[in-house]
Amino acid sequence: MIRKGPVFTKHIGFRVREQAFNRIQELADLDGKLVNEWCRDKLLKVIDHDPASLAVQALLAEIAASRDITISLLFAFARDGRLPEQKVREIIAQSEKHKYGFAAKLFEQAQAAQGKQDRASTERNT
Repeated sequence: MIRKGPVFTKHIGFRVREQAFNRIQELADLDGKLVNEWCRDKLLKVIDHDPASLAVQALLAEIAASRDITISLLFAFARDGRLPEQKVREIIAQSEKHKYGFAAKLFEQAQAAQGKQDRASTERNT
């Protein structure tokens, strides 16, 4: 006897409202999958997806630092009317020190915003 596909040994079950089920059914049909197969694939994709690879984190950190440096330089110039080299170096060093913290905060804000959009979409479909 030839087995089709992988062998699954654990079960996860949950209930949804009829409207949500109908939407899930539509999406599964569009993908040519059974509802449980479609749900499993989507769930596994979510847990296997690395939301921010190291490269993305590094780029976001650099962008956040550049933004912070620009704003800090503009405020310093507006306040003092000049930018001594030492002040510029201090601003850059301070931003470099905190850039990954800035990036983490921006990433958290993006995740929260995405979560709100997902919840709103789910509520509209249920």
